[in-house]
Formats: sequence, structure tokens, C-alpha cells
Amino acid sequence: MSRAVPDRPRLTARQPPPRTIGQPTGRPGEYIVGRVDDLAPGEQKIVEIGRLSLGLFRIGDAYYALPNLCPHQYGPLCEGRLSGAIIATAQTNWEPVWAYDGEVVACPWHGLEVHVPTGRCLAYPEVRLRHYPVRREGEVLIVSLRRTTPPSGESTP
Repeated sequence: MSRAVPDRPRLTARQPPPRTIGQPTGRPGEYIVGRVDDLAPGEQKIVEIGRLSLGLFRIGDAYYALPNLCPHQYGPLCEGRLSGAIIATAQTNWEPVWAYDGEVVACPWHGLEVHVPTGRCLAYPEVRLRHYPVRREGEVLIVSLRRTTPPSGESTP
């Protein structure tokens, strides 16, 4: 007497599990922080990786991540408005000019302004926030929490 053997599913290429925000990528210090279509140019959002709160910004086609912590009084910096700033420097002959359009976040508590691409505080240029590199991998955005060197050159209008 022969027994009927149920049909077994065919083996196919293993599909990766869906990726969620805050999930490690498998590489040390790297985490998924969103999808490319989560942010339109000029938008930002807050993401949590464990106890670390980050602001994820899209400026043009580039993505940036800063700690969601203002160096002034520890307010939620990255919940502030993304805009530009009025600056006056020796390079502008001390005339006020609009600069960094769409690249500056202002803390909602007291208005301290930080240049997102560099992490530099505009009022106190010696204060620079740690910023985290963000890269695109397919349609997923990945942040690296590994220590990086701050950018050296930056231009002022």
C-alpha cells in the first residue's frame, strides 16, 4: 500500500524580509532609517534608533542626519523649521544676505540655527553637531552611526 505524498512547495530564491526603520542592516553601526519616497525635497522627519533620536533631512537629492538635540538647551532641534538664514560676514562686506536657502534648521525652543549639511551652528561656528552619513541603497535609506570626520571645507556667501 502506497501513501500519497503531499505536494511540497518548490524551492525558490529566498526573499529578504521586509526592512523596517531602526532595523540593523547587518553591517556594524548601520541602520535603516526610511525609504527614498518617505521624504520630498525640503522635508524632514524624526527617526528613532534605540534611544537615539535623529532628524533625517532631504535637501535637494541629498540626505542628511543630525542628532535631534539642540546644543543650546537640549531642545528637539530637528523638529524645527527648515529654511535659510540671514548672515553678515566680512565676505559680504557686513551686509546682510540670505544664505543657505533650505539648508538651515532652527530649534523650535529658542531659534538656534544649524546648517544641516555640515552640522555647524550659525551663531557659534565653533559648535558643530555630529552628523551621520546617509546613503541610498536601492529604495532604502541607511544611516551609519560609526564615527566620521567632520567636513573640512565649506563656503560662505
